[in-house]
Amino acid sequence: MITIFQDPAMNELHVSSENKDIRTIELELLNSLGQQVIKSKMNMDISPAVLNTQNVPGGIYRVRIRCSNFLIYKKVIITK
Repeated sequence: MITIFQDPAMNELHVSSENKDIRTIELELLNSLGQQVIKSKMNMDISPAVLNTQNVPGGIYRVRIRCSNFLIYKKVIITK
C-alpha cells in the first residue's frame, strides 16, 4: 500500500510504502486538466520519500503513481 500524506500540502508531499518489495516509483502530479505539473522517480528505500511542491500553485491535483506492477491515482490538495 502506498500512502501520501501532508494533505493538504503546502511545500511538500510525503510518500511511503508498507511493502518493502517496492523499491522505486514514478510519481506524476496532474492538474485539473490532466496536464503533468511534476514528474519524479522516487526511491522508496528512503521512506517517506518527499516531493517538493513549493513552486506549484494551490489547487486540487491528482497524483499518478506507477510501479512495476500497479498504477494508483490519488487526489491531493495543495494550499498556499
